[in-house]
Amino acid sequence: MAKQVKGKSGTTYIIEDDGGRRGKSMSMRVLWDMLPLSSRGFGSLRIRKGVEIGNGAILSIQASKNHYSQPREDDAPSYTHFEVLAEGAKIPELSPYSEDVVSWSSVYPFVPAEVLDAIFKRYGFVGIKD
Repeated sequence: MAKQVKGKSGTTYIIEDDGGRRGKSMSMRVLWDMLPLSSRGFGSLRIRKGVEIGNGAILSIQASKNHYSQPREDDAPSYTHFEVLAEGAKIPELSPYSEDVVSWSSVYPFVPAEVLDAIFKRYGFVGIKD
């Protein structure tokens, strides 16, 4: 089943649901355009809402002048690398980007968008969390 979703850019996306446990397929480019700001910002630091994937993990995917992203600027037209915080389940695809891995929560700097695309393809996109 397909669902139409409008992104911040005004672009309308069609999101396909595979009907299974994994949820929807998603690309990082589409997700970034759809991902709203969280109510949990800190001063001028803007934080986007979390993303739940099919293995139960919650990913905080951030990009700005204050995050480990490329480019390292606010409101860039597009980002190639993101800062990711993963909670709730290990994600082997993120291991090469880890600086300090603990069993339940880790920050991964400069994760390429293509790696996030592969994670969404493998586990599926379930929804957006605050």
